[in-house]
Amino acid sequence: MNNAQFWIHQVIPLTVHWAGKVCRAICCRAERLRLRNVHSRETTIIGRAFNNTPKIMPIDVEKCASHLRTNAKNQSQGRCARFVRLALEAADANTSGHPLMAKDWGPILTRNGFHVVALPTPEHFKFQKGDIVVIQPYPGGNSAGHIAGFDGEKWISDFAQRDFWAGPTYRRERPEYAVYRP
Repeated sequence: MNNAQFWIHQVIPLTVHWAGKVCRAICCRAERLRLRNVHSRETTIIGRAFNNTPKIMPIDVEKCASHLRTNAKNQSQGRCARFVRLALEAADANTSGHPLMAKDWGPILTRNGFHVVALPTPEHFKFQKGDIVVIQPYPGGNSAGHIAGFDGEKWISDFAQRDFWAGPTYRRERPEYAVYRP
């Protein structure tokens, strides 16, 4: 066995300070690190550490898209945040401390390596598999807002949507939104 194969398969325990927390890290499988918070026992997968700076690993967009497609209902169940959360968890995202309301998911997404994508209008934008939209509530609508993921073909939350907007009132009112990309 040469050194490269040895290091890919060897497990090396480490203790690191990351995101203001003391974590135990395990270096394994092509130098990917799994950090475990000593106090909460929460695990975060991060990428290769260059210059001793951990980087968050993007989610597995295939797993996320597959989970969304497999679990989508024919019509809204009023549970978009739950369905998207479960898809993110299936894709190895850390959703600990997640909000209940869809409109508040931005910080959880950025903590998992997502970044906001600027787009002038959703009708003329090429979305990518794994994109997540967080839509704020419109006046008189559900105060939770809406969240959905793009599977490469369509937007899915707890149901397969007709388009970017979750329904006719969202389409008409066009409330504020942010698209997050892994």
